[in-house]
Amino acid sequence: MELEKEDILQNYRDACMQIERLESTIETITQENKDLYNSVQNVQKEVGGASYQLAEMEKKEENYVQEILTLERHIDHVTRQLEDVTKQGEKIAQERDQVFDELNTFQNISNNQESNKTELQRIISRLENDKIS
Repeated sequence: MELEKEDILQNYRDACMQIERLESTIETITQENKDLYNSVQNVQKEVGGASYQLAEMEKKEENYVQEILTLERHIDHVTRQLEDVTKQGEKIAQERDQVFDELNTFQNISNNQESNKTELQRIISRLENDKIS
């Protein structure tokens, strides 16, 4: 009986030591769990922040794309205006050349008429002189 009591007491001591080891293990695991939980929360905050930044960057990108499309339309419009102005300039240059050609023609006609007038006056003068003499 004394031996049985000793065995029970030893088993009790072993059980107490095992309980202490298990409590220590539980305490360690609990702390690790808390640390992991905190790490997960920090990562979730970082992911949330990164998601927000990504959404903001996507909005900026979309704004840039819209701005580029607007600028491209504006460039097309300005290009068409430039083409129209160039065509008008060419047309005006042709009209100017035509006006200069007509002006030269009229000037030549005027010079010829002046020359003819002078010649006619000489002829009339000669005829009058011949008539008088």
